[in-house]
This record gives sequence, C-alpha cells and structure tokens, in this order.
Amino acid sequence: MSNIYLNDQPVNLRNNDRFSRYEFSKRIAQTIINRSDSTGITIGIYGQWGEGKTTVLNFIIEELKNDKDILILNFNPWRYTDEESLLKSFLEKVANLIDYQLNTNKEKFGEFLNKYGSIGSLFGYDASPIGKVISEKNIETLKERVNGALSAGNNKLVVVIDDIDRLDKNEIYSVFRLVKLTANFEKTTYLLSFDEKMVSNAIGERFGENRESGSNFLEKIIQVPLKIPQARKSSLYSYFIRLLDKVIDDNKININKDQAIDFTTQFNESILLRLSTPRLAVRYCNVLSFSLPILDGEVNLVDLMLIEALKIFYFEHYEFVKNNPLLFLASYSTNYGTNRNEVEERKKELTEGLEKLEDGLTRKEKAAVKNLLERLFPRLTEAFHNSFLEQGVKQWIREKRIGSSQYFNRYFSYSLSDDEISDTEFEEILAVIKKDNSENIDEVLANFIARIGLEEFIYKINLYDSDFDWKTTKKLITSLVKISSMFSDIADNENFGISTETNQVAFLICHFLKINKEQSDIFEFFKSLLYKSTLSFSFTLEYFVRSAKNKNDQLFEEKQNNEIARTLKEIVLNESDEITPIYEVAGDNLAFLLTTWCKDNPQELSEYFSVLFNKDPNNVKKFLIAFVSTIKSITLQKSFKSDLKEEDFTILSETLDTNLMYDIIVDNYSGQLEKAEVKFYNSKEGQTDINILRQFIYWKQKEAL
Repeated sequence: MSNIYLNDQPVNLRNNDRFSRYEFSKRIAQTIINRSDSTGITIGIYGQWGEGKTTVLNFIIEELKNDKDILILNFNPWRYTDEESLLKSFLEKVANLIDYQLNTNKEKFGEFLNKYGSIGSLFGYDASPIGKVISEKNIETLKERVNGALSAGNNKLVVVIDDIDRLDKNEIYSVFRLVKLTANFEKTTYLLSFDEKMVSNAIGERFGENRESGSNFLEKIIQVPLKIPQARKSSLYSYFIRLLDKVIDDNKININKDQAIDFTTQFNESILLRLSTPRLAVRYCNVLSFSLPILDGEVNLVDLMLIEALKIFYFEHYEFVKNNPLLFLASYSTNYGTNRNEVEERKKELTEGLEKLEDGLTRKEKAAVKNLLERLFPRLTEAFHNSFLEQGVKQWIREKRIGSSQYFNRYFSYSLSDDEISDTEFEEILAVIKKDNSENIDEVLANFIARIGLEEFIYKINLYDSDFDWKTTKKLITSLVKISSMFSDIADNENFGISTETNQVAFLICHFLKINKEQSDIFEFFKSLLYKSTLSFSFTLEYFVRSAKNKNDQLFEEKQNNEIARTLKEIVLNESDEITPIYEVAGDNLAFLLTTWCKDNPQELSEYFSVLFNKDPNNVKKFLIAFVSTIKSITLQKSFKSDLKEEDFTILSETLDTNLMYDIIVDNYSGQLEKAEVKFYNSKEGQTDINILRQFIYWKQKEAL
C-alpha cells in the first residue's frame, strides 16, 4: 500500500515554487555573484519552522551554480557532538573545497590540520599542550592561507548552514562562534538560516540572560538579516486545499457538498488566519490522514476535521476541551432543573479557563477560536449568550456530533469503547431493513440484537425514527414482532413493568406506529401483526396501543380498539382445544379476555365457561390458578403466583357465574380448604394452589355479606 502521509520536504526546482520565493532567492544569489567587495559577509535568512527557509537556500544554490567561480560548501552542524570536531571538520571541508597548496613545503591544508589532531582550544582557554600549539597566531596563519588561496583566483566561497534553530543552545552557540572566528575569510559569504526568535532565546539562555541579549549577540555576527517573504494567504490556502483533496481521495473518504461547504466556511472563518506556513498545512493534513480513515462512519466528519484543526492551530484550547468535557457538553440553562449556583460556577470556570488561553492571541484570533468552539459545542451558546437550547440534543446524537456526550470521547481516543457498537455496522443493519426481504431481515435483526443488547438497539433505532418511510417502518415492526419470542418478560426492576424486554419492544413499536398514525392502512397493518407474534406479545402490543392517557395520544378509536380485542379473543379460541384449555392459552391475559368477551357477547361467555366447569371440576381450580397474576422476579430468578385480589374477584363476578364456581370448589375441595386459614402474601413468595381457592371463597363470602 502506498504511503498516505504527506511530507514537507523542501524543493529546489523553480517549477515547484508555490509561494513566490524563487525571485527573492534569485536576487540574493545575484547579489553574492556580483559583489565586488572582497571582505567576508554573513547573511541571515530568517523564518519560522516550516516557512520555507531550506527551500529558499536551495533556490539560492541553484542560481549560484550558474556561476562556475562560486564554490559552495553545505555544512551540516548536526553531525558533530563537540566544538573540536565541529571546527576541525569545517576547516577540512574548506581545505578540500579549495584544494590549494598552503605552504612552501607543499603541505596541504588538510594535512596541516591532521598533524595536530586536536584544536579544541580555539573555542576556549585550554592550557593543554595542544591548546598551546594551536594558538591565535596559528589561526591567523590559517586564515592568511585561506585568504591567499581565494585571492589567488577568481573563486568565491559560499558557506551554507541550515537548521541552526534545531540545535540545542550550546550547539547553536558553537556554530556562531565558528562563524565569528572564520567570517573574515576573503571572498566568503555565509548563508545562515534559522528562526531568529528561537536562536535569540537559546543564546540568551546560554548566558543566563534574556532574548534581548541573544539578539544583540546575533547583530554582531549577522550583517545582512533577511526575513523570508510571508507566503500569500491565497497561495497557502490553495496549497492546503490540494493537500486536503489528496488526503480525502487517498483514504477514500466520502465528503458530500454540504459537508464540504460547512467545513470550508468554518475553516476560513476560524483557522485560515493561523495558517502561516506550508508545514502547518502538511502537519494538519497528516493528522487527518490518520484520524479520518479510523473514525469514518463513527463520528461527524466535519466536526472531526475541525477538532483536529483546533489541535494543530490552537493546541492549548484543544487540551482544555479534552480535559474539561463537562464545561463543553453540559447545559448552561436552569430550564433542565440544574441548580443556578452550579450553572454559574461552571460558567465562571469556563470563562476563566478560556481567558487564560487568550494570552498571545490577536483580537481576531480570539474571536476566531471562540467562533470555532461555539460551532463544535452548541451548549456554549447558552454560556456566551444567556440563551436556552430547547431542541437539538437528539439531532446532535444522530449526527454524531462532538457536542454530544455519547460521541465526545471518540474524537480524542480515535476508537470505540468496548461496550460501544460501531455506527457503521448499525447503519449497515438499517440498509438491510430498507432493502432486503423480510426473512433475511428477521435473521439479521435477531442476531444483531442478541449481540449488542436490546437496550442499545432501542437507543440507536430511536435516533432514526423520523428517517424511515412507512414501508421501511412496517418491515422493521414486522420483524420485531416475528422475533418477539427472543425477548424476556422478566422485569429488571420489579416496580416498573416497562422494564421487561417485551414491554420495551412493544413500546418501541407503538412509538413508530404513532409517528405514522396518519397512514391509511395502519389499522389493518396492526391487526395483521397479532397473527405473526406470540400470543402473549400480541396482548402486550394491544395493551400499549390502548393505554394512552389522553385521547390525542390514542393510536386508534374506541371502535377499532374493540375490534382488536375481539381479534385477540378469536385467536385464543382458535388455539384452544381439549388438550390445551382456554385458560392455559390466555394465561395472564385471562382478565382482559373475560372483560372483552363479556362486553362483546356475555351470553356466549357464560355458556362457554359453564360447560367447561361442569365438564371437569378441576377446570375451576386450574382456571383460577391461571387467572391469578404471575410475578416474575429477576432478584429471586423465579416466578410465583400473586394473590387473588379483590379487584380480580370483581372481574370474575362481573363476567362469570361465581356461584357455580363457589359450589364446585366447596363440593370438591372442602376437606383441603378447612386445613388452614386463608393467607394473603402481598406480592411476596408463598402462594399455593389451594390458597388461591381459599382466597376465592374469602371474597365470595365477603360479597355475600
């Protein structure tokens, strides 16, 4: 695979001059070539890191090569660990370049140096024998010989030293000591490139002083200080856009037109004024080369590109955001019930933190970074403008915005936590729902929910509820109904029925139905669902459809709800037979069945159960056991029967012949009933089958009183 990262290597060909630096470089080269004064001169090429100093030197060298009398020495000070080897190597390179017989014994300059082996005293006050051998007098002799060599011909020597600002402070000082010691070679020009501020600081620290003392030191050495012309913003911006296009193309990232406009608008408003060097453009694009392919599909791409821009161009602000998520994600309004003092304290912390980061920023930069932060974190609008954002949180989550707490960490960790499901994978599931046939959807959906958990699925799917057309919604609901047997009906919290998985799925289905309540076929579609799920889930669906608190929230009219109830009654009757009696089929839904049936056809109901009870007295006992609600405890990991409550008995007395039931129980179970007193367990474990009969007798006798 080819390297997708960019480099900011300097260029040396005029055709590659993107920032109009060649003419500047050419004028410097022509000045050196045409200079008639034979005294040495030191030219400083000043610029920030990444601004193009090396490229300027390369252009100068290319122009100098056009003159055969120019001798060019590219001296790299990085290779030497001490002053002695630095100076010795420099003089050797000069000697080799001019290749001249320096004394009457035909001794070459390089041989003269090797004869002594060490010249460390040139930089200090070494009292060793070597230090005494190479005295100031010897240096002057060397200079005279070099000058003689250069004077004897038409050659000019140009010494180029680059990247001085990358050395440590002692190495920087050594280089300038070298230049100062040898700068009066005749016909010699030193071209030194560095960041003037950095070098001044380093030299100032070398002497335990400030930057000003370092600048004074430089002024004594650099005779011609030249600042690289600042690249035009338009050129830098064009260069950046070309790099960005390459990053996006190479990594196969899909950016639509709206995203492109959104990003470029924000970049121009908040970042462009900080884009000062080509290297910054390369650094930023290399960061994107790393983050975009890793998080593609998992975050909002525009937000990712902007937060990475914050990291490169406003690094301290980036660190402040990363380390203080609450300040950027929490609401600054008391409309959510937040304590006012808490809000004000958080607002103060945010304001003071941002103010500390403003040191060194221009007025425009302060406004720009504030604008960028507001774009990334909409809650800051509340803090800065005392406003209240009532809407938007769900939208931020759907759009995977950094301003949502669900996605914030992804932008900094470049990964998903162990318990997170990939958004890309989830969107693939949505594509299956939209395009595939129902059988495939059932299997894919069941496997997906089993793997990620129902709670995570419901959370994710709710974010897209308004994105589905009616056809897709029906496919989703139908599949959920068909796989309803995989969902548990044991509550996670015994106090809230909604916490069972079956209730959560039924609630979700009703939510999607209510969004589409204006669809003409919604009622017939719902009735069809009752035949596709387990019977218990069909009853659960009916309950959530019917249980709206007010008329405006009701999905169907009363007449339609009654028809749904009759449909469920018919399904129960069709599934019942002598082997599986009606009370076993209906189970915990017997009360609803009795009420519905009695309302629809009380005579039919009475006759049906009279036949059932008279046929076998045990049917009364089994019926009452089925009729009493079942408590399913996740704490105890078991199910047990509740009490036959007074309201339960009321339903029985209003729908069935309880006198018949009472007589059958007394005639067949009186011996067992008399062995103990009736007990009520109040939803605690302990209920027995015979005690359920005692409770029925208790309520029947109380009714008679």
